[in-house]
Amino acid sequence: MGITGTDVAKAASAMILTTDNFASIVMAIEEGRTIYSNISKFIFYLLSTNIAEVMLIFVTTCVGMPVPLNAVQILWLNLTTDGAPAISLAIEKTDPGTMFRPPRRRNEPLIDRFMWVGISVQTIVLTTMCVIVYGTGLQWFAGGDFWGKGIDSESHNTNLSKLNGYKEAQTMTILYICTSELLRAYTCRSQRVSLYEMGFFSNKYMHLSVLVSLSLTWFVALVPPFQDIFGMRYISEVKGYALVVGLAFVPAVIDELTKIVLRVVRFGETPSLRRSHIVAVPSSVAINVAPTTKRNVISQQ
Repeated sequence: MGITGTDVAKAASAMILTTDNFASIVMAIEEGRTIYSNISKFIFYLLSTNIAEVMLIFVTTCVGMPVPLNAVQILWLNLTTDGAPAISLAIEKTDPGTMFRPPRRRNEPLIDRFMWVGISVQTIVLTTMCVIVYGTGLQWFAGGDFWGKGIDSESHNTNLSKLNGYKEAQTMTILYICTSELLRAYTCRSQRVSLYEMGFFSNKYMHLSVLVSLSLTWFVALVPPFQDIFGMRYISEVKGYALVVGLAFVPAVIDELTKIVLRVVRFGETPSLRRSHIVAVPSSVAINVAPTTKRNVISQQ
């Protein structure tokens, strides 16, 4: 039992303080919430991007379009656009206002219905944009219509110019998936707080992972020896690149708008344009609270 029964107390307690400072509990709760939140971001990003890639192949196959991605291209996308940004999300800092929010229910699932809404929205948006880019590429460069009629990548009877145009459309699709998903990785840094409130430059690892992944994919798409390996081709007209870059921002913008809607519907918050903490109270009495660091929290105890 120990001299004063401390051993029994330790065995019966759910939490043991190793210091006399009660504020350490606050720091432990904040760290736990951060870990839980980062796991959620990691899953949200990977599910939405991978389901969208599967749906792209499913939709194009159902409508009779040529296959937009081959096996090597899919593996490359999973390696570059999914892995590195997801790891950066796993080491994201604490969301602003985390300690002002009420605790979650003990039986609340990791992927709740609101996350499923976000995943569904992003899957639909990414799939739709990819089909548009791919179909437009077939129409511009393969000498056919939007649906790629008369193009069979495995047939020797298909005209060579059509096959080259088909590869250009594939290249456009790969570049679009890579660019749009990497831009979306920034908005996935929080499922609740806008990118502006988070601070665009607050995660240096995200910048590094996005820069490396984006550079590698565009390098492979533009350098001839690697084009042959991955079944890609140099896009012959600038409008192809313009379409890819122009539409790449659409999923990220939609994700930010989805955050605003979910914050109002789910949490009753009033989104702010200022970099401040938002207290999770009804929108009729929502107030802004000045940013608080761990040191400030400890000093207030």
